[in-house]
Amino acid sequence: MPPPRSPRQAEAAARWWASPVAATLLAAAQGAWSAAAPATPGGQVRLCFRPVADWPLLAPTAPFGTCHALHREDGGWSGPWRSGETAWPVAAQGVARIEFCFVLEQADDPPALLAEAARVLCPEGRLLVLGLNPFGTARWRWARHGVRALPASRVAGWLDEAGLTRLDERRLGPRWRLPTVGTLRPAQGGAGRVAWALLATRRDPTPTPLRLGRPAWRPGHGATLA
Repeated sequence: MPPPRSPRQAEAAARWWASPVAATLLAAAQGAWSAAAPATPGGQVRLCFRPVADWPLLAPTAPFGTCHALHREDGGWSGPWRSGETAWPVAAQGVARIEFCFVLEQADDPPALLAEAARVLCPEGRLLVLGLNPFGTARWRWARHGVRALPASRVAGWLDEAGLTRLDERRLGPRWRLPTVGTLRPAQGGAGRVAWALLATRRDPTPTPLRLGRPAWRPGHGATLA
């Protein structure tokens, strides 16, 4: 888990997320995400979590019957309902799609937040996580404001611990070319890109059909069963 931040750092980071700089910087990255979604019947629920109330939503990928947009407020979530960060008033396996648009950076307990998403996600539902790339060449734009960026590899490990299956991973947004970019290790991934995206699903553990075994004894010709 990331180290706790001081209240002053948290306030500075919240102001940065609410600034036009953050929205402008990440608009291209968020808009670059596109992925085919499995067909879902009407009536299923979509949850969108955002850093601030006026953050734009991703374009819907399926005809969801209900879409709830929530944003961070006072250490929890506000919108159609108010709740703590990791305790949502949502039934287990009741949501078809969840979108975390740059919200793990401000989370007090990112692994617990992902675990709560896994709890409410229905089998074969989708969880999309967008985050700041700490190895991107634009990181100076938020680092001096106390904003914490998480490596995609660390978040991928938390998704695995939550029991989710990863489907896709990408680096998104503009790329700034710097003379030092070539010195970054490939493992750091997406050097220059502003953001990363991880798509995961909750697999439906369908039971393995029982195979009928052959009888140990078969009556021969002329044998009687009476």
